[in-house]
Amino acid sequence: MAVVTTADWAIIISMASLAVSIAGFVWNIWSKFIYPKPKVRVGMSNKIAIGDGWEPAPRCISLSAVNHGPGEITIHSAIARPRWKWYRRKGRTYAMLNPLTNWPYNETTDGPFSGGLPKTLRVGETFDAHFIRSRRWFDRGDLIRFGFTDSFGRNHWAPMKHSKSVRAEIESDETLERFNSEA
Repeated sequence: MAVVTTADWAIIISMASLAVSIAGFVWNIWSKFIYPKPKVRVGMSNKIAIGDGWEPAPRCISLSAVNHGPGEITIHSAIARPRWKWYRRKGRTYAMLNPLTNWPYNETTDGPFSGGLPKTLRVGETFDAHFIRSRRWFDRGDLIRFGFTDSFGRNHWAPMKHSKSVRAEIESDETLERFNSEA
C-alpha cells in the first residue's frame, strides 16, 4: 500500500490550483473578448411633467434602462415579476407591462410593444418607458420586481429599493387616492 507523503499532497494541491487558474483564465477570455454581454442598468421612479397648460400636472411611473456596454442591445419588452412563493412548483411567472404611447401628451397604450418598444440601445444610450400611475398597478398580482427583457431572453431588473420607494410614494399620495376612488 502506498503512503501519501507531504510532497505528494503538495503536487496534488498544485495541480488543482493550476486547473482552477486555467479555468478562470479561459472564462475571462470567453466573457470579455469572444462573447461579451452588454450590461443594462435599470431604474424605476415617479415622474411629473412640468409645463404650460397642464393642470394638474401629469404623473407617471418611469422605468429607465441604460446600456453600459460593451455592445448594442435590444430591449424587447417591459416585465414585472410577482412575489415568489416557495410552495409553487411551476416556474416563475412574469407579467408584460403596457407602456404609454406618447406620455405626457397621450395617456393611452397600444399594448406591450408600444411606447417605443422594442428599442435598440447603443453604448451609453438610455430608454424610458412610462406607465399609468395607479395603486392598483402594484396590487395586481402582488408585483414586486420591474425591469426589461432583452432579445437574448435575459432579464434586467430595477433594484428593489426603487420599486419600494415608488410604491410608498404612490400609497401616500392623496390626489391619487381620490382618483382611484372615483374610478
